[in-house]
Amino acid sequence: MKTTSNSKLSLGLLFLTLSLYAQSPLKETQPLKTAALKEYVLLFRYPNINYTEQQLADIGNKWHKTIAGWKSKGLYISNEVFEPKGILITGTAAKISENTFAEGTMFLGAIVTVLAQNKEQAVELAKESPVLATGGNIEVREYRYIDKSKRVTFIDTFTIPENAHESFINRMNKNRELLKTIPGFIEDHAYVKTVGESRFNYITIAIWENEEAISNAKKAVEAYYRNENFNLQEFIKQNGIIMERALYSEMEK
Repeated sequence: MKTTSNSKLSLGLLFLTLSLYAQSPLKETQPLKTAALKEYVLLFRYPNINYTEQQLADIGNKWHKTIAGWKSKGLYISNEVFEPKGILITGTAAKISENTFAEGTMFLGAIVTVLAQNKEQAVELAKESPVLATGGNIEVREYRYIDKSKRVTFIDTFTIPENAHESFINRMNKNRELLKTIPGFIEDHAYVKTVGESRFNYITIAIWENEEAISNAKKAVEAYYRNENFNLQEFIKQNGIIMERALYSEMEK
């Protein structure tokens, strides 16, 4: 049987197949709306071996069936697939090396997020995957609990004149880096308008654990501005910027 000469290439193709399939359209059954369902992360580690073309095809087909089963039950959420080789940073001197194996002879190939009632059910879902048959292993992890019902989304919309784009982007980037250091921050996004009739041409979105986190963030930003001797209102006026902001909470499905 013909073998692939480059295990990294063959594994990369395998993970690409998994990634493409996991994102492909498929009619899904919604899970029962119950507080008992929680998110669990499955970390799949693979050994460094040369797969035959037939083995790759077989594993790919098994992954298709596994994910299809999870989707049909409404238990599949998302996946991230990684290349076998990565950069390893170690020690207080931050030594950098390029390694195929981050952990012994295994490397982290994919992370899949699923819904389950408890860790035991998440383990059973993980065992349905074809990873164990390759000599790999699976780690089941639970998110540190955050009450998602209290999450608050902070949205700013901007109308920026052409001559103020650079100044605005520089300030926005500084603010985004600051927000990432504040407790309670979850994630943020920034968008620029490309097509459409909206008068806004920039939007920034920041998601926080709760309103208390936003209150603390406001104080931190104000202190940062004072330290920089930066006046937001003057900046807005000088650059002819129109800004609107509001807090939003996710609607129940």
